[in-house]
Amino acid sequence: MMGLDMSILTTVAGISALVFNIGFVILTGPNDEEIDLNPAEIVGLRATFDKTGSFHSSVFCIIRSADGKFVGVRETCKKVRELIGNKL
Repeated sequence: MMGLDMSILTTVAGISALVFNIGFVILTGPNDEEIDLNPAEIVGLRATFDKTGSFHSSVFCIIRSADGKFVGVRETCKKVRELIGNKL
């Protein structure tokens, strides 16, 4: 799921706020946990080619985010590229 939906005005506990519904990519972490990532924050992908113990053995793609963090996911890098719209 991707894209920028319409913004909405919402009220929570009497406080109004403008909320943007940003389309996140939903991926699978090494322990089957759901990982929501903003495609605009993904700056690099690389396949796991060695199993030295740096990442879980079920990780097939390592995603580098704009803030310098690395996220390992079960999806292949090819699948991640498809989900983010081939922007890398």
